[in-house]
Amino acid sequence: MSELKDLFRGIAVLIDDELEVPDSNIGLLATRIEAENCYVIKLLKLPTEKQLVSLTEAAFFILDWNLHNIQAEAGISGDIPILRTPSGLSKKHVNANLQFLKKIRARRFAPVFIFTNEAPEMVKTVLFEAGLYSDSPSDHIFVLGKDKVLAAGVFETLTQWIQGHPSAYVLKRWEAAYADTRNSFFVDFYSISHLWPVVLWVTYSSDHVSEAAELTSMIGRNIMSRLAPVQFDHNIVAAAKHVEAVNKEVKPEEVRKVLEGERFIRQDQLQAEVSVGDVFKHQGKYFVNVRPECDCIPRNGGGDDSIDIYLIRGDKVSDKKFHDTFNTDFGNFNDKDTNGTVFAMYDGVTVCFQFKELQIGKWTEWQDKRIGRLIPPYSTKLQQRFASFIQRVALTRIPKHAVPNKPAAAAIVNEGPAQLAKADLTAPTGIAQLMAAASKWLRGIFLKG
Repeated sequence: MSELKDLFRGIAVLIDDELEVPDSNIGLLATRIEAENCYVIKLLKLPTEKQLVSLTEAAFFILDWNLHNIQAEAGISGDIPILRTPSGLSKKHVNANLQFLKKIRARRFAPVFIFTNEAPEMVKTVLFEAGLYSDSPSDHIFVLGKDKVLAAGVFETLTQWIQGHPSAYVLKRWEAAYADTRNSFFVDFYSISHLWPVVLWVTYSSDHVSEAAELTSMIGRNIMSRLAPVQFDHNIVAAAKHVEAVNKEVKPEEVRKVLEGERFIRQDQLQAEVSVGDVFKHQGKYFVNVRPECDCIPRNGGGDDSIDIYLIRGDKVSDKKFHDTFNTDFGNFNDKDTNGTVFAMYDGVTVCFQFKELQIGKWTEWQDKRIGRLIPPYSTKLQQRFASFIQRVALTRIPKHAVPNKPAAAAIVNEGPAQLAKADLTAPTGIAQLMAAASKWLRGIFLKG
């Protein structure tokens, strides 16, 4: 339990206009958070845009929804409303809260506690209409009363939330491990010559590639190569209730979106330069550039119009054709030598690239058709398969008289029950074995009859 609490130890940001009021609930809450070895930043009003930049490493936020409390300003204490905020002013304050929450989410994924004296359902409705709340386990916004949080405890509430939220748990654990690795990298690279970026920048310039892109990639590879496998808690990630909920709650398109993120970078996140793996869409067809990265740069003073790209055409794989080549035993595709399939490449679409459909184009004529980039190891595998295709060797057909005779239908029928009995249903492929044996048995019955 303490390990889960550690995921949220750090900086806590409290935004409440009663923080300086003696013996207030928010003041007591701040004291309790500090007692958990957290540093508390206390704000009496919403932070400005520039201030928010400095809060991007916060562990969690606490926001008083009724931040502009005219009752408190009038010197009236207590949670029972006596004075009501004018509707126009109230709407302005609500919009300010919503904009703040949207800015937080854009800069930092962190739990947010919203305290309100109003009915929580009213606040939840406003958040839902703004696209900030869905009343599901995936929510990272908690709408509660201060007294309830004081009774339950902030860290107890966060611990309970993250135990029911495998995605948040995995990301927080990875973030903690990544932060340690990143710091180790910084310490090492600060201790060597302060001119190492200059050396690499000049080297990249000599290769006529994007210095910024290459330097970014080099730093990223250095950090990731130091990142040891993160130790996730099996009891949280694969808890029985979560496994049972997968079939009921997880939509296939949501999983495809996760998979797309590990194999495809969208156009709006790419640099202007062309590279291997760049994917284009033209007239409903997909095209991928398989020309090596070192050949996708202008040479001898040439411009972008001097760059040729090697494009392989790809077609969307329909749901009907999907299972024609999908291997259920290995969870991949039985591609031929002449094609390569990429699952859930873009917008959940699976694309089969035909190696025979190669064409050479000018980068300047295709750049406005680029939709993103297929990244390693998927782009590398596609390149390797294409390289194997263009150097394949033709073999003569095997003579019919050399081929062993097919088993007689009667033999297949007789062996059927024995093959069914051999299927090990406890093995990962047990069901597949059973289905294959049953299919073969029924086929024999059909041929015999």
